Amino acid sequence: MGQGQDYGSMRLPLLSRRSLLAGSVGTAVAALVARPAGADTARDIQILQTASALELAKTAAYQRIVELDAVSNGNKFLLSFLETTRNQHGEHAAAFRARTTALGGAEQGRPHPGVQEIADEALAGTTSALGAVRLAEQLETIATHTYLENTAQLDDPVARQLMASVMGVESQHAAIHRVMAALLSGGSPELIGLPVNPAQLPAAAGSVATPDAIEPATRAVGLESGAVGVSPDGAEQNA
Repeated sequence: MGQGQDYGSMRLPLLSRRSLLAGSVGTAVAALVARPAGADTARDIQILQTASALELAKTAAYQRIVELDAVSNGNKFLLSFLETTRNQHGEHAAAFRARTTALGGAEQGRPHPGVQEIADEALAGTTSALGAVRLAEQLETIATHTYLENTAQLDDPVARQLMASVMGVESQHAAIHRVMAALLSGGSPELIGLPVNPAQLPAAAGSVATPDAIEPATRAVGLESGAVGVSPDGAEQNA
């Protein structure tokens, strides 16, 4: 399966500590976000603040997910993967906030209100591992689509590189969640784990992870929707 970081019983080839944002923020991200800013930064700051808000909302949602009894006392691979993704979202938020301040903007310390509302509504009626995984996939898809939409809007090349790097991780998270949801809904939770016996997997396992040959951006949130000083309805707030 290639090189990967060992997380107890699991190995994820693209979630290694050698990747840009796995493990601690580290020297790679520190060097990246500290590069000089470009000339036109106002929109970039809003985009980065929105990205920070998304990551904070997801971090909080994942924390609630891993505390569900069906998750914390269920499949160990599933729990380990959800804990890993939670930690990575915290690292993503830190990286986006660092680049925001490098561009002269204010750090966004609040979760995205729209995404938080989605998580709150889902978790209010969810006690199962399947419900938790479906929510996690929804959050990852929102982030992937948002970063896909906004990367091209960024003027700052460092911010573009950072967002594109994070987008790749988010899309991987979403793909793995889709596979795990399919196995849970199909009554095969015992197949979630490693090593995998391909002969035991349902036929749909090979296609459910990436249903679209070209990723759309249909679930993206507005580029300014999580910016500092913008209300949940998108209106700018007076200082």
